[in-house]
Amino acid sequence: MPITRRVLIKGTASLGAGLTLGVGPSVSALPDQDPEVRDAFEPNIWIRIDPAGTCTISLAKSEMGQGVATALPMLVAEELCCAWKDVRVEVAPMLPGYGNRYTGSSRSIAESWLPLRRAGAAARQMLIAAAAREWGVADDSCRAENGFVIDDATGRKIGYGALTRSAARLDLPEKIELKQPSEFVLIGKPLKRLDAREKLTGQTTYGIDVQLPGLLTATVRHCPVFGGRIAQVDDARARSIDGVREVVQLDDRVAVIATDYWTAHRGLEALRIEWDEGPNADLRSAAITSSMRQALDKPGERARDDGDVETALRGTTTRFEADYELPFQAHAAMEPITCTAWLRDGVCELWVPTQNPYRVESTAADQHLSDLRYTLERAIRKALGCPVSSIRLHLVPIGGSFGRRLQPDFVVEAVRIAQSVDVPVKLIWNRAEDMQHDFYHPATFHRIQAACDDEGFPVAWHHRSSGPGIKSTGARQLPYQIPNLRVETRKIPVSVPTGSWRSVHNHYHAFAVESFIDELAALGQHDPLAFRLHLLGATARHRRVLERVAEESNWGGPLPTGHFQGLAMDAGFGSWVAQVVELSVTRNSDIRIHRVTCAVDCGTLINPNIATAQVEGAIAFGLTAALKGAITIENGRVEQSNFDDYPMLRMDEMPRVDVHIVPSTEAPGGIGEPGLPAATPAVVNAMFAATGKRVRKLPIQKSGT
Repeated sequence: MPITRRVLIKGTASLGAGLTLGVGPSVSALPDQDPEVRDAFEPNIWIRIDPAGTCTISLAKSEMGQGVATALPMLVAEELCCAWKDVRVEVAPMLPGYGNRYTGSSRSIAESWLPLRRAGAAARQMLIAAAAREWGVADDSCRAENGFVIDDATGRKIGYGALTRSAARLDLPEKIELKQPSEFVLIGKPLKRLDAREKLTGQTTYGIDVQLPGLLTATVRHCPVFGGRIAQVDDARARSIDGVREVVQLDDRVAVIATDYWTAHRGLEALRIEWDEGPNADLRSAAITSSMRQALDKPGERARDDGDVETALRGTTTRFEADYELPFQAHAAMEPITCTAWLRDGVCELWVPTQNPYRVESTAADQHLSDLRYTLERAIRKALGCPVSSIRLHLVPIGGSFGRRLQPDFVVEAVRIAQSVDVPVKLIWNRAEDMQHDFYHPATFHRIQAACDDEGFPVAWHHRSSGPGIKSTGARQLPYQIPNLRVETRKIPVSVPTGSWRSVHNHYHAFAVESFIDELAALGQHDPLAFRLHLLGATARHRRVLERVAEESNWGGPLPTGHFQGLAMDAGFGSWVAQVVELSVTRNSDIRIHRVTCAVDCGTLINPNIATAQVEGAIAFGLTAALKGAITIENGRVEQSNFDDYPMLRMDEMPRVDVHIVPSTEAPGGIGEPGLPAATPAVVNAMFAATGKRVRKLPIQKSGT
């Protein structure tokens, strides 16, 4: 958006007040403002209240279906004491005052919990002060409720809309007073999503929906082999197709620009491309697995080392060891990769669904104008009229991401393609390109050794894992009280791009750890629940979710004939989760999951509907990974290309999911990712209960089990 004097002062003021607060001085009464702006009350960069009483709240995180466009405004509205029906939300401008625009790691609520509440509370106190001055009473004799300031002594009240001009003249309060949890009226309530109507009626403009005057559409084909390049392109047939405007060659990919997507697709199919497949043409999944397995024969980087593991392992005759293997996984979001770019007059304008807009801006700048960085200094130079080029970024809702749109590769590509024409170009990848040129959840291999005492409880634990891009997160935070414990990881150089995938490193470590814990319980003839509770000691939040899920699932009680249960838990992203999977296995080894019971301690709950939906989605993701999902490499290229060979869990396969939120007054944790990791080990543990056989390789249906 254009950097006006008003916007600039707002951004710099919020920086001066500190990014933690995100609250700057009132700027609504600046002398150069027009009447419409002057009559609005904007106490900080998060809130604008107009004379009609409408409260517009800025959204500085990306909405990708997870519900931040509702949950974050709830934090502001709670402290502002406005009526929920009067709340509107708009995407915040790209100004530094909004702090970290990164949307990932389930941190949106946790990072915004105090800043947004403080922003709302500051505005509430200013509105109360404005009303008190109008009535000639003390501030503490008034209160705010449902969009009104009320004087309890007389019963009179005045709406926020009538206070905008007088409140705008006030200074920020020196002390911001937040509500106590017992005073919450919105937080914890199942409020309707602010974006639901637009999505249900098809009015939401996703990246793939962007339309501009003169817009052309591009689609692209990348070298199928990782690290390969273009050798030769014959584009004569493509250029002869009516509607094809340009064919663009970019090192390892070829793009066709046309009047619409399907014409561009026809042009792409008409190309004759010879590839230089490079050094990875012989890369295969079997070789990757072999290298990961061999890596476990050598020590890795130690992430945790408690006690004396070697002595404890040697000092007992009861030792147990198991290996676990997980494949690469694709993100497979419903909306394929897309970005619209328009380069003109020294300006690079982007319409992009992204989880990381600041990274997008700097990356686009690297490609388009190498000296551009989105900093306050650059904003000031622009405001002063200095002749500098700029990037204008329009954030649009994301049609699914799961971590894929943290990467800026497609934005770079869109900018480079758009450089070849003087009109806006919308880049759309087809499903095969999306599936075969992802940043994949890494394949990993795990070996865990344990030594147990005479009662079957572990006294030593050694977890060594390997894989491309592997990290120890999840494994090093083992909650079980084992005196001698070592966690090691070994990164394996593989020419397969990897990146963040829903629940990131917790997924593969939870599968290995919770499967192994279940195996130890069986080895010592312990009930899996009692075994875990014994090892947890006094770690209260783990115990609470385990006890709750056991109660809600009727753990150990009677089940329908042929049904069996499996248990697992995980903690991460500031939340604790336990799950029980109930399934049956037919004589043909077909698996039917009937029910998943989940207990979650995510700290203070913002909106139970949103939280439940997120946990349900994460469980569906985890069940897909357990039963179906696997990206395999042959001859340097991904074999899967669409949902027929990389299937998702279908509606008729989705089990009943019961989500139980454990009450908590702790600070909010994450909710979008924590529900996933426990699902896969809970499935395989239930499989053992049903068949007596252990599953140590995912996905189950492709491992021959």
